[in-house]
Amino acid sequence: MPSTSVNASMLCQNSNLLPYQKFMYVLRAPETKRQYPRRLQVFLDYLNIHGLTIEEKSNIFYELANEKGRNWLESELMRFFAYQNQRAENKEISTQTINNYLKPVKLFCEMNGIVINWKMISKGIKRGDRCSNDRPPLHAEIAKLLEYPDRRIRPIVLIMISSGMRAGSWEYLKWGDITPILQNNSVLAAKIRLFNTKTNRSYYSFITPEAYKAVKDWMDFRASFGEKINSDSWVMRNLWQIKSQRYGNYLGLAKNPVKFSADGIRMLLNDAWKIQGIREKKRKWI
Repeated sequence: MPSTSVNASMLCQNSNLLPYQKFMYVLRAPETKRQYPRRLQVFLDYLNIHGLTIEEKSNIFYELANEKGRNWLESELMRFFAYQNQRAENKEISTQTINNYLKPVKLFCEMNGIVINWKMISKGIKRGDRCSNDRPPLHAEIAKLLEYPDRRIRPIVLIMISSGMRAGSWEYLKWGDITPILQNNSVLAAKIRLFNTKTNRSYYSFITPEAYKAVKDWMDFRASFGEKINSDSWVMRNLWQIKSQRYGNYLGLAKNPVKFSADGIRMLLNDAWKIQGIREKKRKWI
């Protein structure tokens, strides 16, 4: 891999050069703001660009691209994606992941007037399956996943399966967004309002009676330990210690909920998937 470096202080002295800010300006959805900088940094790290932050590295990259020119950058991009193609062939990543690396680099260049023959670059990117040696979970595997000893697993899994929601939508889901549909005092289903992190808009879906019961039981459990549940309560929150190990009394942390992030939910699901022994370590559900 090439080794390059630029004095970052020289860049910071010129207030007119804000390439990273231009890049972030067009990232509207929270999930995109989370993913694009991290994926851009994969390419910057490949170039061995040194900096304390992603912003500093991006600004240095801008200087390098202008200093060394289009031929240098196109060559580095082809080397980078050839390396990712090899990783895909080795089943380390999916072919879709390669394309996900392309998007933020291309956006950064477009926002900063760096001209590249993207048609030539994209032609060399490996195409194929959207997932890396994966498949939908079987009914028996889902049942085993639900046995994982974390009270949040059951409502998370059942709601996601019922509604088709993405993990990023958990960042916005509140108790007031779930409305049961009743007939003769029985829950037939529940209407759920979800936030699409890609379109930045809300939409409606439905969940099964089983999924609604799972989330209702979870909310009731929280309320039994002193949390004040209302329509603005986050559906997924942090756990708390049920009893003090020293004194045996109930603790007050349940009354101070902290929203469980989408990243936390991803980690929980992937840990449960692995610990339950459903699939091998390197394969993920989400």
